Amino acid sequence: MMHDLTAEGWADGLGLYEDRWAFATVAPRDHAEWWFDVAAIMRGETADPRGWASLDPYEEEVDREVETFAWIEPPTHPADVARFRHSVDELPRSSATSLMVLLAIVGMDASQTWDFDERQPEMERRAQLLLSRFPVGTRF
Repeated sequence: MMHDLTAEGWADGLGLYEDRWAFATVAPRDHAEWWFDVAAIMRGETADPRGWASLDPYEEEVDREVETFAWIEPPTHPADVARFRHSVDELPRSSATSLMVLLAIVGMDASQTWDFDERQPEMERRAQLLLSRFPVGTRF
């Protein structure tokens, strides 16, 4: 775990997703049910408490509703959460790096990705940099 993460280091880590359509931000926990915090991020209602960089594909959009996005109706009530809960599993921190790298790959297929063996160490470095912001014990 890196203890000297800076705003610049965080921004470097976000470079992992520079060519992807992705949300990547940190926001304060305002709810016991984390789904509502995620929904607030996706609706653009919250920002990084440190003011660090984030990725928001709708940042410049006035109307954030997009027909092709799975969270078109972000959870606002417990019944909404129930709709999504069945398709999400917790994973150990040790698997989070691999998942973050996979999400940065077009088509999420490393075997079909040009030069992946050479790019993998840098991608893992960036993923670990992002994860270093979260203390041991954080759930993923």
